[in-house]
Amino acid sequence: TTSNDYLDEDSLLDIVVANINDATISIYYGSENGEFQSQKLYSTTCSVYYVTVRDMNNDNKPDITLTYTLLNQIAILINNGNQNFNSPITYPVGNDVTAVSIANFNNDSYPDFVTTDYSDNTISFYIDLKNGLFKNKKKLCKCWTME
Repeated sequence: TTSNDYLDEDSLLDIVVANINDATISIYYGSENGEFQSQKLYSTTCSVYYVTVRDMNNDNKPDITLTYTLLNQIAILINNGNQNFNSPITYPVGNDVTAVSIANFNNDSYPDFVTTDYSDNTISFYIDLKNGLFKNKKKLCKCWTME
């Protein structure tokens, strides 16, 4: 998957790509001419199936959230600016996590997230503790199938 945002605090849109075949993500930083710089590879713990970009700790810098499907985890890379990210903060989710959605589900002005967990047919729900860390609220349901 791909996602985009202004990762390096300029006015040029950047693109993040999940590289499912190896343990990396690619970031293409925007250039003045409307094109993109050469890819910058960032190592990850394992293959990344899904990637999304959103400020996860309310510091006004977009962070990168990844799914580690093989590890049944999501990982959040906190953006330090200047094209640098902290080591991933990981959270356990259900089996075969395939996607993550980020929104303010409880109206507290902080981002929360849900994941779809393919093999469990569940949805994992996490709320922000208002410090950039998250707490597992619950598995919402065994309410969907791919049949």
